[in-house]
Amino acid sequence: MLNLRDTLVNGFTELTHLEPRVHEDYDEALNHLSTYLEQQPLRTHDEHEKHFLAAINRKFRINRAALAAIYAYAASKGIVFNYLQKQTLQLAIDQQNLPLFLDAVESNISDSIVLERLCELFVPATRAETLDLLRQEVAKPTQLRIPLGSRDVPNQLCLAALSSYIYSSASEQVMHQYFSQEFDSVPYRASFSEYLRDLFPTLWSRDCSLMVSLRRVGMQSATLPYTRIRNQLLGVVEHAYTCINNYGYFAIVLEAESKKYDRTCWQLAEELKLYAEKFKHAERTPGYFSPNKIAATTLNYNPQLDVSECQFELANEGFVYRDCIVLAPDAETHSEGISLLLLFQKNIRDETLIPCPACRTRNVRGNSYPSLGVKSWECQNLLCPDRSKYNRGKRYSFRAILMQDAISDPANHISRVLINQWSRDVQPKCTNEQVLEMLVKFYSLDADTVKLDGFARTGNGTLFGRNLKQCELPKVDGSDRWNRFRTGPWFKRYRCDPSLRPRISPSAPYATRKNYTQYLGDSRDLLTSFDAETFDAIITSPPYYNTKDYSNWPNIYCYLSDMAQIIAESLRVLKENAYVLFNIFDTFDNERTIALSAMGQKKIILSSMLTEVFLSSGYELAGNIVWDKGYIEGKRAYNGGNASPYYQSPLNCWEHILIFQKPGSSNGSISQDVLHLPSVLQAQPVVKMVRGQNVHGHTAPFPRQIPLLAQQLCRKESKILDPFSGSGTVAHTLSPIGYDVVCVEQLRRYCDLAIRSFDRHSASGTQLNLELIHT
Repeated sequence: MLNLRDTLVNGFTELTHLEPRVHEDYDEALNHLSTYLEQQPLRTHDEHEKHFLAAINRKFRINRAALAAIYAYAASKGIVFNYLQKQTLQLAIDQQNLPLFLDAVESNISDSIVLERLCELFVPATRAETLDLLRQEVAKPTQLRIPLGSRDVPNQLCLAALSSYIYSSASEQVMHQYFSQEFDSVPYRASFSEYLRDLFPTLWSRDCSLMVSLRRVGMQSATLPYTRIRNQLLGVVEHAYTCINNYGYFAIVLEAESKKYDRTCWQLAEELKLYAEKFKHAERTPGYFSPNKIAATTLNYNPQLDVSECQFELANEGFVYRDCIVLAPDAETHSEGISLLLLFQKNIRDETLIPCPACRTRNVRGNSYPSLGVKSWECQNLLCPDRSKYNRGKRYSFRAILMQDAISDPANHISRVLINQWSRDVQPKCTNEQVLEMLVKFYSLDADTVKLDGFARTGNGTLFGRNLKQCELPKVDGSDRWNRFRTGPWFKRYRCDPSLRPRISPSAPYATRKNYTQYLGDSRDLLTSFDAETFDAIITSPPYYNTKDYSNWPNIYCYLSDMAQIIAESLRVLKENAYVLFNIFDTFDNERTIALSAMGQKKIILSSMLTEVFLSSGYELAGNIVWDKGYIEGKRAYNGGNASPYYQSPLNCWEHILIFQKPGSSNGSISQDVLHLPSVLQAQPVVKMVRGQNVHGHTAPFPRQIPLLAQQLCRKESKILDPFSGSGTVAHTLSPIGYDVVCVEQLRRYCDLAIRSFDRHSASGTQLNLELIHT
């Protein structure tokens, strides 16, 4: 008589015609489970087979084409499904369960014609199709990341399928009782999130899931020096970091109130972003943090750094910067200032071992991080039903579980009107109550506690189902947090003495035209050959860190080192009181200062880092113009149909045009000159791609409206420098209208492109007819 172990393995082979080779560890795990199952109620033959086929359909994505057709048709009718609804639809089609499918779609759809069409599209794989596709995949594996080599992938596929067959032999509760160590110590819950709440109640603590601080910069600036305002705000950052729950959010609203305080507002924003992300120093044990590799790379690129001052063994930590939403004044209100909404998230690595959501075992491995500060786990149970088709354990994190759990609570639902209203990160100015509504609904959960600082509301209360509390801030001491921070080791890793770079002799231009001189070479060298106080203005857009084939650096320290040398030289060659218009974007990449793997991917605050470089070099920040690119293409605002908190992210539709000024003898000139510039410049990006071909020739041109801003800052015949000239937009725009433009470009192909374009426009007699677009 066969034991249960042999019965299950033989049943699998009989059904699938596959014969997996079971290794010792797998066989031991299977024997122990079989012994347990002999004393438990098992599913009937038909139920066992139904659940197994559904598991294979899901694991091997056999119904993906049918599901895609359903989602595409629903989307064409303006219908989207959230994460949990998609899970139900997936289960229904994998189980060939039409009643379950109808229950899921009828909750969203009342149109009988649409429902009828969706039912027509409900075409799940048959039993024979599922088994046939399983055998085909084992015989010839597809979608391999690397070639087969010596790996026995077909057998791994067999074992993954066998695990699903074994697990399907009994109910979820029976299996959870076997694999869960806590089964007898906490009440059984079919819902994994409810089970976790019983198991780890402190993980779900929401006594401060969101903190919102309102700072009226203009009002404060009228009575307090800038350094004191900044110190108070950095103190708020530190306090928020200590009291906000893990994975919670910190939002700061900076109100300029009057346009003359826009400059102060922008400087506070840029310095605050940098401080909030990096104000903590911590020694990290070896693992994902590789200080020796980072030090070697940085010192090899920049040998003059003092390694003892750099202290590469210290990791800089803090909040994770998420967004800066610009609340722009009305186009007709020229004196009203902007408001900036800065958003940060707190992600601290939590070592609490989270059992596997599928089998609930504690046999998990925790050496993985989907992003910095977010611990993920990988199930090591060889019999787990959620093992991949290649027999790898599923990875999961508590943060993802928290987000998914929020979807199921109707109290967390966010209206489509509100989601659409905040779909871009450039918004018309609105009331603080409207801002607060968005923040509360997007970044906290029902029944959470939200702390407020600086709002007119007094006392405690409720708002949109959340508990509101006034934040009690500790008294800020008089220490200068900013200067203590910016003299720390992080900044020593890229700062160097620009005078140590040898000066080169003046070189011949690559090409000259009327009012246009083109140099070929590296700005770090060529700028040293120009005489001091030569230029009346600089208008440029530097390479964005590691975004193009021509802009690659080993890490952000190397990038900033190069930028610092060029910025220091630019100060020397500018005349007193001259301005720099500096276009930059906060890109998404890996700074490679902590993690070298994909987990280090994040939004990089290039604007803040380069603002610090400019200010350290001797410049003053005169302001910032928001280049609003309109509705751009991108998936960032796509929330997967989840109208619930934590899934909402606005499209990043704007770039910085930072305005810096070289100090001089004219006192108070900054505010007078830049007050006439627009707060927001609306300009569509340059069309580069047509039918898959780059018709422009450069991968990152900016529009001509940006160099035209020079008309507000300097007279005609002024000498303008562009040290990163690319395709020559500054020269093409300003030379024909009387400015003398000098361009530096290190790539010959772009020098040639710029000259060809300039000559083509000159030969055709093309006249520029461009106007500044103000809001």
